Amino acid sequence: MALHASRARGGFTLIELLVVIAIIALLASLLLPALSRAKEQGRKASCISNLRQVGLGTKLFAADHDGAYPWHEIPQLGGTYGAYAGAGWRNFSAISNELATPELLACPSDRATLPALSWSTAGAGLGSPSKQGKGVSYFVGLDAFEQYPLTLLSGDRNIAHGEAGACKSAAPDPGVPALLMKKDNLTLSWTEEIHGGRGNLALGDGSVQPTGGPELRTAVYQAVGELSSKELVTIGGSAPNNHVLLPR
Repeated sequence: MALHASRARGGFTLIELLVVIAIIALLASLLLPALSRAKEQGRKASCISNLRQVGLGTKLFAADHDGAYPWHEIPQLGGTYGAYAGAGWRNFSAISNELATPELLACPSDRATLPALSWSTAGAGLGSPSKQGKGVSYFVGLDAFEQYPLTLLSGDRNIAHGEAGACKSAAPDPGVPALLMKKDNLTLSWTEEIHGGRGNLALGDGSVQPTGGPELRTAVYQAVGELSSKELVTIGGSAPNNHVLLPR
């Protein structure tokens, strides 16, 4: 009887221990992907919040400049029209008075981008050579106008299959190098780099839309349709197209 009691108080057998380890491993394999997805959802929400603030800051700038976004306003009046418009970070620096911090320009899911800590040109500032494009996750819609609510104002940088072109909306002829987003480009999509084949778009009406490839192409189609349906011309007298400027 005493021998039986001693065995009852003993530890796990090797087989029992292996079973417990297997169960723990199984539970971990089920829970970790769910936790990873939950974290990514939180990062996506932060990215959307960042883009909303970028959109608001840009519209506040326009309110003080007769409806012109920075890339449609001359540098003497605080804008970037001309060569400066070809550097994405300069377009964002132009709205620094409207944005609390340049850290808002880095998407939390973009591991290749490190936030700038200030607007300065030194150290970890956005204007320092080590940051500039590398501290920014978002593109600038160089053909976005305050009057056009469906135009692409900003969004995640991981756009694939756009066409290289020169934007004359934000600079005199020959324009600045940018990415032309054509409405009939059926290959436009997001890379897997940031949000796993998805991306967020900020539109001219201030809204931010989470999109996959089909929604991205729909947004481009609508933006081009709106731009081509009106008679607005740029500072240089050219008709706007649908260019976006990637940060790098």
